[in-house]
Amino acid sequence: MDPLDVLAKRAGIEDRFREATGEWHDTPPDTKRALLEAMGLRTGTEEEAAAALTCFEEQEWLRALPPVRVAYNGEGRIDLRAVVPRGTSSLQWTLELENGEQRSGTAELTETTRMEQRDLRQGMLDAHLLRLQGGFPHGYHQ
Repeated sequence: MDPLDVLAKRAGIEDRFREATGEWHDTPPDTKRALLEAMGLRTGTEEEAAAALTCFEEQEWLRALPPVRVAYNGEGRIDLRAVVPRGTSSLQWTLELENGEQRSGTAELTETTRMEQRDLRQGMLDAHLLRLQGGFPHGYHQ
């Protein structure tokens, strides 16, 4: 897969779309480039797309948690990717629900919750699967 397609997918741009008539179309490269450019990612050449993808991936490692998580009615848990310094054994978390209610807890981080490791200029980092239990209402939570 070329860097433009990978970057577009990581940025949430669909490979295909259905128009109002119900007909499916592949998302053209020019459309992907225009949307990515609107997001501030330079993708005019394959080299620029590759550099933007590298930067995008590094930024994901520099963000401890996603800024928002959508929960759907009846969802019993919320799964998040949490990035922490290597060797961190627990993480205290607070989630603010869309209605303003707050929920919090502590997650134990172990070898079984670790998804990935990365060594960046900022240090050695681990990405863990953080599973928040509790029947979350439909909405945008942060």
